[in-house]
Amino acid sequence: MAQVLRETRAHGVNLSFAELSERVTQKLHRLKYNQTPELVGAKDRVTAKLPWGSAKDAGGKVASVKGASVKRKKSKKPTPKRRKKTALSH
Repeated sequence: MAQVLRETRAHGVNLSFAELSERVTQKLHRLKYNQTPELVGAKDRVTAKLPWGSAKDAGGKVASVKGASVKRKKSKKPTPKRRKKTALSH
């Protein structure tokens, strides 16, 4: 899917989710994969253009996404909050 998206963006085309799904399906069949992607969702969302930038923003070139290959830190368990001592509590 990512390869199809990069190729179309390189040609200055911004696809909808449905168009991307159709092109991925065609490519998988050409490559003899026995897979058929399913795109499920509300019609207005499925037919909407992809929100991750646009071909126009890429200037006909593949746009790099800042921070796309950043390794994420493992989350630490939150430390329990300590109650403040008051004159009445011992």
